Amino acid sequence: MRMKLPVIKNYGDTNFITGLRAFSALAVVLIHAGGAGLRDLGPIGNHLADLGRTGVYVFFVISGYSASASFSTSNNYFDYLMKRIIRIAPLYYFWLTISVVFSLSPNFWQDYFNTQIDLYNLIMHITFLSFLDYKITNSILGVEWSISIEIFWYIVIPFFIIKLKKFIALMLWILFSFIAYKLFVGSTGLLPLPKQEAILAIHWNPLTYMLAYVLGMFSYRARPYIFFNSRTLNIVFIIMFSVILIYIFNPRIFKIIFIDEIIFIEIITCAFILFSSENTKFIQIFFTNKFVIFIGTISYGVYLSHMPILIFLNKCDFNFLNNDLLKFITLCALTICVSTITYYIIEVPAKLFLENTMKKK
Repeated sequence: MRMKLPVIKNYGDTNFITGLRAFSALAVVLIHAGGAGLRDLGPIGNHLADLGRTGVYVFFVISGYSASASFSTSNNYFDYLMKRIIRIAPLYYFWLTISVVFSLSPNFWQDYFNTQIDLYNLIMHITFLSFLDYKITNSILGVEWSISIEIFWYIVIPFFIIKLKKFIALMLWILFSFIAYKLFVGSTGLLPLPKQEAILAIHWNPLTYMLAYVLGMFSYRARPYIFFNSRTLNIVFIIMFSVILIYIFNPRIFKIIFIDEIIFIEIITCAFILFSSENTKFIQIFFTNKFVIFIGTISYGVYLSHMPILIFLNKCDFNFLNNDLLKFITLCALTICVSTITYYIIEVPAKLFLENTMKKK
């Protein structure tokens, strides 16, 4: 019996979050592909390309939202955690295997920390504990530092939800998370490590992103109480878009207000989730058209696969890849194709297996 390919899941009025995933994944691809020629446009183009790294911070806020939604619809903690792990693990293990077997790992962090892909490294990655050792947490795929952080917060978030039932408690925790972030980031000088290593140890630590996940939880709790008409929401979208443009042209202003880029992106993502609706024109055009929704659906595959594919392309030494724009276009095309395949042969079967297993209980 042939398996029918599932239709892309419809999340109703929050479909735009899937679209946001698409832009976040492509932003990460953009920076790793060299900026698609934007860096040749001067400081503004350079800063626009650098915004690619903020795609990960957007994912963290979205994960806080989606994990809250998942837990609220799960039978119990175990069912919730299984759904989250099945969503992450199969494709993650697949690309770990591909990268190791075919030597498609970026060597930069291995050389920087004088580490290698040994049994210890693999065990730490497979068990999602790699965040405990900053020297190896990003040494196989070049982007996987965020995966162990995701799993860490997937485990923790339900306890936050149970304890922070009142809005005032959640608001106070947002304030606490902000203060904790400032103290945590400011503690790099206290660590018995070289300065750059201390910065990385903090940057690749789950606690650094507590505010992102708490804001995701807050957006899930608060969104049902937002009742604006389409015209008002369109205006809000224009304001948020304008704020981002101003940030691109003059980031110094926002450092005074938001302290740093991570805080800014986390807050603007939270606001975007709160005040966006599929019924508004701008959201329909940019975030819920069929192409963007599809890219958002396979965005996890795009995120995991783009670095191994980029390493493969570099090994092939194609002349046209010397052009950053052509490199970005080629990398996007290949990652979308490969991620479409892995979505249907790995992600979908894993999800169906979990659903069938849970039905039998």
